Amino acid sequence: MPSALPQRGRFPEDSPELCVTFFTCVGTGIAGVADLQTTYPAAVLYLEAQAVRYELVWLDNGSERDVLDGFVQRGAQLDKLLHNPTNQGLFHAANDAWFRGRGCRAPYVLSLEDDRVPRPGVAWRVPHLRHSLAILQAAGDGVLGVRLKHEWSDARIAKANPPRTPLWRTAPSGEAGAPPVRYTTHCFAPSSGFVWGSFTMAGVVYDRLRLLRRVGLFSEGPPHDGMAYDYAEGQYAVRAGLAQGCTARPRFEDACAEPEAAAAAEEEAEAEAAACHDIFIELRHARGLSKPEATHSPRPS
Repeated sequence: MPSALPQRGRFPEDSPELCVTFFTCVGTGIAGVADLQTTYPAAVLYLEAQAVRYELVWLDNGSERDVLDGFVQRGAQLDKLLHNPTNQGLFHAANDAWFRGRGCRAPYVLSLEDDRVPRPGVAWRVPHLRHSLAILQAAGDGVLGVRLKHEWSDARIAKANPPRTPLWRTAPSGEAGAPPVRYTTHCFAPSSGFVWGSFTMAGVVYDRLRLLRRVGLFSEGPPHDGMAYDYAEGQYAVRAGLAQGCTARPRFEDACAEPEAAAAAEEEAEAEAAACHDIFIELRHARGLSKPEATHSPRPS
């Protein structure tokens, strides 16, 4: 018998600041419900340690209803559980949960999909999420989100971004007596050879209305739903870049990815220059597994 799930200190949340979304689809593979057995409890334990009011929204595409009900019976406390009878694609689901009013109420959103978990070694009581909201509130309309993950392309994209003076900006931490939060901006740079920089789906805290106003809905339906996940995500990333949107890369002292710090030290001659935001990692990476080829594309019913 599966063990009970951790409980939230406040449920339901009447006035959420942050909407945390999970997306699953029919099957037991990369996008199935199975990974949520690990992702959900890890998320609740981390969120309970953060100084932020949050809601949890889970949208499933096409799984059997009794699978979802069984998860809730184990104690999952979800502010919204949404179910599409067939697999309508990840980005249709994201539009529903983020933008169309079926899911999120909070002004900010963080997607953990089905497989993002806090990285071992991260200090959970460091208020990463509170500081991320502070950055979005202070940064202005051009900053769409705050990155809480490290990707191997970050250093190359950062190097391709035009020089900024000053390199670092600050935002009030929102905590009495605490120093300001430092961050640098990270934007779409075609010369890097990557489409990322201005948007990537999971592990980033976004201002929902800012994203919708500047970039719009995710592309959905044919031919977009038939594309591999990275292509569809990349298309939205390009749109975010062309809309002059950027993301913020904060510096959290407990969240430095060693390769990133080393690259920054080599290129900028000081480790102090490295952004540190390695909070969430893919569950498969945490298990030491390679990521299989898979998509969230609709399957024949």
